[in-house]
Amino acid sequence: MKTITSLPFLLLLICCILITQPTSSTNNENLFVNGGHAHEEYDPSYFSRFQTIESILKDADQKFGKGNRSLDYYNHIATILRKRFYHGFSHYSFGENALAYFSGYVWDHLSAIVIPDDILKHPSAACSQQAIVLMEIFRRTNTDFRKVSLEGHFVLEGFIDNEWRFFDTNIEPDIMNDRKSFEHMVASNLLQPAYKKTKISSERINSWSTEYTYGEINESPASNATLFHQLGFWFQTKFLFIVFLCWAFTWLIIYTNNKRTFRKL
Repeated sequence: MKTITSLPFLLLLICCILITQPTSSTNNENLFVNGGHAHEEYDPSYFSRFQTIESILKDADQKFGKGNRSLDYYNHIATILRKRFYHGFSHYSFGENALAYFSGYVWDHLSAIVIPDDILKHPSAACSQQAIVLMEIFRRTNTDFRKVSLEGHFVLEGFIDNEWRFFDTNIEPDIMNDRKSFEHMVASNLLQPAYKKTKISSERINSWSTEYTYGEINESPASNATLFHQLGFWFQTKFLFIVFLCWAFTWLIIYTNNKRTFRKL
């Protein structure tokens, strides 16, 4: 009887240890250089240097001075993000968030990371994830921002030096020297020249010129997904306790049934 009741518990305990131990695929991901888009500027050294939002802000503050919120300050941050990520969704692994990981088999967006500092644990990030990181940087530096939704793409604007400025760290258009709002770029026919070195087709860029929408200023991104992932973290931290309760309940049922059987005999 002791062996029978202990075996399920040991199996659950092994699964529990696997789930609660943080695992990461970043060692393999870090070998991915200049992938995804041919024009990407991914630099593995930037992945090692910038693992949190705070580390990015600290680097910018050291270069420009704490409290500096100039366009040069944010251009520097945009350069870091361009070199920090290569294109591709980052997803939670089994060890990072088991609930999100398994939910990703139902719908892969459920395992796609939306918490900024968690995105920075991976070298890859999709356009929406890179925008989420930049949103958090704007938020922490008290700079207004708004998303710009395009066909098949997700970009961002920040209100800097009394103007809206357009950022696209994912596809990396040539706008560093003349960063204006997306609306200004459309009106001035600057989109095609800005994206000429990328793999985006002229037809797609033309569609962006006529079909784009702005989000609300300082709108929190992916709030439902964030709540779901936080629930996964809660589950992960409580998993040992849940396993113990399941084992105790199972043992109690088996013990009670055996006791009743013994009395009948």
